[in-house]
Amino acid sequence: FREFEGVRGFFPNAYRTYFDEPYWESRRALDLLAFNAKTDALPYLERFVQLAKERGHELYFVIPPNNPVFTDKVGRDSVDLHQHLYQAMRAHGLDEARCLLDLYHAQDVVGNDFADYNHIVPDSAATRLITQKIVQMVESGT
Repeated sequence: FREFEGVRGFFPNAYRTYFDEPYWESRRALDLLAFNAKTDALPYLERFVQLAKERGHELYFVIPPNNPVFTDKVGRDSVDLHQHLYQAMRAHGLDEARCLLDLYHAQDVVGNDFADYNHIVPDSAATRLITQKIVQMVESGT
């Protein structure tokens, strides 16, 4: 066992990519798009929403921000990219304006807030900002 210096689960001194650089440049976005198109997990999402409604729980969904470089490589808007979530919300009568925080194109989360193309550094200004936005959504109901 080797100890790493790190902050809240992120090890900046030991960080290395698991894939070679060309993978990050050309394949990461395409691989995630392919995964996102699969519908295997939709029954779980449907059941999750159904149980919450049956038990009177409030649901809030957050689409996280992405590194602008990653977003440019994906080349798709959030509604298209996350269509299954939007469809499930509509099918269950959930109000997107009230219970969805879509930060996919957030302009106030910048490249240095990311550890890689789509993972935010846990102890960053972006993490605190996203937390504030979630609190505002829950407290205001929108």
